[in-house]
Amino acid sequence: MQESVLVVGQSHVRCLGITGSTIKSSGEKLDFMFQTVSPGPPKIEALLLYMGLMSPEKIVDVITEHANEKILVLLWQGNFHLSEYLILRQPMFDFVYSSEPTLPLLRENIIVPEAMVEAAFERPLGDLHHWINKIRARRPDIRRIIVAATPPPKGDEEFVRLRIQREFGLQRQEQLDTGSEYAVCAAVVRYKLWALFMRGYKKCAQSLDAEYLHIPVAAQDESGFLRPEFYEDDVTHANRRYGDLFLQHLQNYLQKTGDSDASSL
Repeated sequence: MQESVLVVGQSHVRCLGITGSTIKSSGEKLDFMFQTVSPGPPKIEALLLYMGLMSPEKIVDVITEHANEKILVLLWQGNFHLSEYLILRQPMFDFVYSSEPTLPLLRENIIVPEAMVEAAFERPLGDLHHWINKIRARRPDIRRIIVAATPPPKGDEEFVRLRIQREFGLQRQEQLDTGSEYAVCAAVVRYKLWALFMRGYKKCAQSLDAEYLHIPVAAQDESGFLRPEFYEDDVTHANRRYGDLFLQHLQNYLQKTGDSDASSL
């Protein structure tokens, strides 16, 4: 009998088709949502966490309760590179991404070592490491944990700029509107930041004997950005069409790997 799958995460999980109100009949906000998003096989369920409303203990409780005898897929956070670097004070920075060294380098920016950028990702990657260890400690019977990459950035500069206030708030928008002191991080730099961050996800997964699943190649354009047909109407997220593509990608991966512990696809 093929195992069922639980995909756990935060806002990126919405693209898998979780629907419904986040408000209880009492008026309180839900702290998580749980739905079947694909009948399978294998059956795939999604668990959307509102972590700001939950204690660390409850987060682990909810995950481990729903992960009973399932393959656990973490579509975990993944927006740190944008929350930290989407809008920057000028002059801006760039770096050579060693995994794709032929990518354009913006010479007008301050060129910093890749290791400096990598060091900035230590905290969120440490958080991922922490949660995997906490889940494993509570439920050592979970046989497979898969860390899934989050969607790549959107390359359409105008699309991104017009949606900054909606997702990042009026203060960020006002920074851009006050003159030339601040600017939106260039698309190619946003791509490098995402790629470096996902490389960190892969290393973290492998260091914990978990698996890493990269995004479906069909979701990327020739420059590596998210294809416009997969844009959600905001700065950072992908839409339901991408979610359907991801679910098929995940099913293909599980079919290909079977009971093995593959590290990537």
